[in-house]
Amino acid sequence: MSSALVAALNRAVKTALRYDPGTQSSLVAMQDKVIELECSAPVLKLFVHIDQGNLLFYSHYEHTVHCRIIGTGSALIGLLWRDTHSLADSGVSVS
Repeated sequence: MSSALVAALNRAVKTALRYDPGTQSSLVAMQDKVIELECSAPVLKLFVHIDQGNLLFYSHYEHTVHCRIIGTGSALIGLLWRDTHSLADSGVSVS
C-alpha cells in the first residue's frame, strides 16, 4: 500500500474519531496494541496501532502484532454491513 494512501487514511480516521469521543475513550483501553489486517485478494497488509485513543495506520511493521485479521477484501469490507458481531460465515478469521 502506498505511503500516500496510508497518510490519507490516517488523516481521515483521525478526523472521524475527533467527532466520536466515545470511541476514542474505548480505544484507550487497547493502548499500544497493533492489529495486522491481511487481505488475501487483492493482496495487501495494513497494520493498525492504537495510540492514545487514535488509530495509526502503517504499511509496514517489524514488531510483534497482537492480533491478525485475515480475509478477502470483500469479506473484510462486508464486516461493515453485518448486523451481527459474529465472524461466523463471514470469510474472515482472527488469530
